[in-house]
Amino acid sequence: MPKKQTTIEDLAVMLKKSNNELKSLIQKTHKDLTNQIKETDERLSNQIKETDERLSNQIKETDERLSKRIDNLGSQLKETDERLSNQIKGTDERLSQKIDDAVEELAMVTKNEVDRIDNRLNFVEQEQEQLKMREANTIYRFELMELKDKVDILEKKVFKSKKYV
Repeated sequence: MPKKQTTIEDLAVMLKKSNNELKSLIQKTHKDLTNQIKETDERLSNQIKETDERLSNQIKETDERLSKRIDNLGSQLKETDERLSNQIKGTDERLSQKIDDAVEELAMVTKNEVDRIDNRLNFVEQEQEQLKMREANTIYRFELMELKDKVDILEKKVFKSKKYV
């Protein structure tokens, strides 16, 4: 009789020790994964900030270039208009059409560049969401596999100890 009590007590101690080790391992794994997620999130945030800054700078540069082009076109068109008005009175309609076409072309260029920037931002946001989903799925699978391995080990220990009892 005393041997059974000792064996059961030993088994209880081993289970408690394994349980504590499992808790410790899970806590460490959780902490490591949390740190990795924080680092990845920080890295992604920095990349998004850098991308935002680059896109903002590109938009500013494009706006400045377009403003200069519009200013240049405006002054050129004014000079041309004055010359043509002084030389030929009947060409006002054709000149107005040319001015409208130039403005429409500039508007299309600006719209296309803004659309490209919007598409890039949408792509970055989609990629970030996909990365977050992959991280969450990986963490869940890792924890599940670790727990399964620990249960298998504990079951083996229990079965081994039952064989000798």
